[in-house]
Amino acid sequence: MSNEGISVGVSGAPESRVERGLLALYRLALTAWVGCTWTVGLLAAPLAFAVLTPRSLAGTFASHAFYWQSIVVFVCAAIVLALHKRLERRVHLTRVSIIMLLSMVTLAAIQQFVLGPWMASLRLEMMMQAAPIMQESLATRFGALHGISAVLYAGQCVLGAVVVARSR
Repeated sequence: MSNEGISVGVSGAPESRVERGLLALYRLALTAWVGCTWTVGLLAAPLAFAVLTPRSLAGTFASHAFYWQSIVVFVCAAIVLALHKRLERRVHLTRVSIIMLLSMVTLAAIQQFVLGPWMASLRLEMMMQAAPIMQESLATRFGALHGISAVLYAGQCVLGAVVVARSR
């Protein structure tokens, strides 16, 4: 409903332009967060490995894409979580949704600050090793970390889908 240019929100209270702007910012940040996560992990990185040669070039591209994706995640997460309390009645975020969002940020942080640097150091070590047995050992460790990272990333994608589906 609208009365003299003031729209009425869910609670019946007048909704200000500021609140509408914050709600739009919240929705854009959530969309960018989840959309970027899906785009980089489900499209850009697999496409890099399908198109770029050698594989090390594709890996370098993917690692940079994941780095910038994590920057988007942290910025958007800060916006969404900061606006949550102010917009709580409008966005209908439940405690479960907040836990899912915090889980997504935690998974992204583990990937960015633990697994990412560890995998980068193993890649560098593999490039410097001449002995095939050492390269194989390092490649096995790298593969295990990559598998863990892929599971964490899939978790972010699924949690993001659930949060978006639950938001109104």
